[in-house]
Amino acid sequence: MTAVQWIICALCCCFATAVQTVSGFGFGILVMAMLPHVLHSTVECSVMVGLTSIVNSFAIGWRYRRKIRIATTFLPLIGFLPVSYLCISLAKAAGESILRVILGLCLVGLGLYFIFLNGKIRLKNTVPNAIAAGGIAGLLSGLFSTGGPPLVIWFLSVTADMEEYIGSMQGIFFIMNSYNSVIRGIKGMITPRVLLLAALAMAMTLPGIWLGRKAMGRISERQQKIVIYSLMIVSGILLLF
Repeated sequence: MTAVQWIICALCCCFATAVQTVSGFGFGILVMAMLPHVLHSTVECSVMVGLTSIVNSFAIGWRYRRKIRIATTFLPLIGFLPVSYLCISLAKAAGESILRVILGLCLVGLGLYFIFLNGKIRLKNTVPNAIAAGGIAGLLSGLFSTGGPPLVIWFLSVTADMEEYIGSMQGIFFIMNSYNSVIRGIKGMITPRVLLLAALAMAMTLPGIWLGRKAMGRISERQQKIVIYSLMIVSGILLLF
C-alpha cells in the first residue's frame, strides 16, 4: 500500500467513527462504501471493519453502559449468530467481482431506504421481530460488516430514549463483531495486512469520537443525511460498474 492509501484509510475511519458517535451506527456502512475503492478487496475491508468495530462499539458504548437493555439487546442474537456464520462462509468462497456487485446493490438499497423510509417502519416488541431483525443483520454483517440498519429499526422501536438506544446498539455491535472476528479468524480470513489496517483504524477511534462529539449540534441532521446517503448511493453505483 502507498502512503496515500494509508492516509485515505485513516481519514475514512475517522469520519465513519465520528458518524457512529453521533447516530449510534454507520461505521461499517461508511467504511464499506469508501475503502473497497481504495483497497480493491471487499473481504479484507469487511474483516477490518469487524475487528475495528469491537473497539469502536466498546469506546462509544462505555459511556451508556448503564442504559443497555439486556433483554432487547440479546434477543436479536438468536437470529444473528447462525445466519452470520453462513454468510461469512459464503463471503470467503465468493469471488471479488460477485461481492462487489452485491455490496453495490446493498449500498444503493440502503441509501434509498434511509432517504424514503427511515423512521417510518416500527416493530412491535416481540421475539419473532427481534429474531428477524437479528437474522437480517447477520446476513449483512456476515457478508460486509454492515449489519446496523435492521437493528436500528428494532432498537428505535423498543428503546425509551436516545441514550438507551445508543447503549443497546453499541452493546450488540460489540458482541456481533467479536463473534464474527472469531469465526473469520478460524477460517483464516485475518491476514497480516488486515491486522495493520485494523490497527490504523483503531488508532482513529478516539479522534473520531472527539470529532463526533464536537459535531453534535453544529451540523444539522438534514445535512448529515444528505452527505452520508448520497455517498452510499454513489459508491454503490460505482461498485456496480
